[in-house]
Amino acid sequence: MLDLCFRRPNVNDLILCDEEGHVLEGGQTNFFAIVNGKVYTANEGILHGTIRDTVIKICEQDGIAYVLEPPSINDIDTWEGAFLTSTSRLVLPINEVVLSDSESIKIPLSEITNNLRKKVVASLLEHSKSL
Repeated sequence: MLDLCFRRPNVNDLILCDEEGHVLEGGQTNFFAIVNGKVYTANEGILHGTIRDTVIKICEQDGIAYVLEPPSINDIDTWEGAFLTSTSRLVLPINEVVLSDSESIKIPLSEITNNLRKKVVASLLEHSKSL
């Protein structure tokens, strides 16, 4: 059973968490958090998106540490950054997580997120063909 960690009209997506607070994915996206310089993302109980796979390949190629385990919403204060991926959004940094009507937490923009965003775009351009 999944619980919604937040849902509000002015958010870009919602985050799905399990009963223990592990962040699995967004409603239409894959979810990543940067913790201690490592990129965390769930590996089980999610749909493995194309851009998610591209991010993981870039991490492997560039020696960026990644962990295929879901980050915990309970540790949100330790997140150094967070982002969503999807084919329409590519890599979308998260700047705020709304936990309730009265509680939200600002998320810093990570240099790792910026670098991954640039490299995903470059990878897509490299592998695209003109029509």
